[in-house]
Amino acid sequence: EVRQALAGYPVYFVRQPEPKGTGHAVLQLEGKLGEGHLLVLPGDAPLWRAETLKDFVEFHLAKGGFATVMFAELPDPTGYGRVVRDGDRFVRIVEHHEASPEELEIKEICAGVYVFRVPELFGYLRRVPPSSKTGEYYLPRVLEVMQGARLPIYTYEARDWREVLGVNTRKDMRLAQRVITERIVSRWEKEGVYFLEPGAVYIEWEVQLSRDVTVYPGVVLVGKTKVEEGATLLPGVTLVDSRVNPDAVVKPGYYFEEEVS
Repeated sequence: EVRQALAGYPVYFVRQPEPKGTGHAVLQLEGKLGEGHLLVLPGDAPLWRAETLKDFVEFHLAKGGFATVMFAELPDPTGYGRVVRDGDRFVRIVEHHEASPEELEIKEICAGVYVFRVPELFGYLRRVPPSSKTGEYYLPRVLEVMQGARLPIYTYEARDWREVLGVNTRKDMRLAQRVITERIVSRWEKEGVYFLEPGAVYIEWEVQLSRDVTVYPGVVLVGKTKVEEGATLLPGVTLVDSRVNPDAVVKPGYYFEEEVS
């Protein structure tokens, strides 16, 4: 499914033959990368924005460190590993169940996003010991190995903590969908679309809206739907792969692959 979703993009796949942890997964890239720097992202976090990652990498390059760790301040950090830092210098990551009462007061959590200098990374990864409980090799442990070698490691804060959220449950999926919908609505508001109640619509990324379109609460816009300038979508309208002509007033109903005047 992943290969199908990314068909046509310049993506190179590397297979991890056995699931032996995140550090072991990154180690599969050894010998497949040139010089430079490697950005590592968690596979279950769909909310990262390109501008955030670009700023993160630029920060890392400007600092000239061997690694940089992304963190975010969460309203409720329960269950997450805390990032302990000294200014922007990385000190350590402490897991929730191992944290002291003082460390549990820290709301800055590890986002699972890193940038590493490639030439040094794999040598230190090979020194990471397996977990005594699972036998897996965890990527954050490489930071401890680098710390032991006195290599400079930095931290960078994600401005919007919601970007770090992973999707592992149906509730997580709902929260992520809400964030994505907010971004889509904000995008179209900047283009001159009027949403009477922005939080009460569902709209997908491929939908196209023109200026001066009015969208009432309870509207659902799906697929390659296109709504032309000046149209009004009344409450209860669902459009799937449909086209709405200019200045049309669309009454409540389900429209599938239709042209509405």
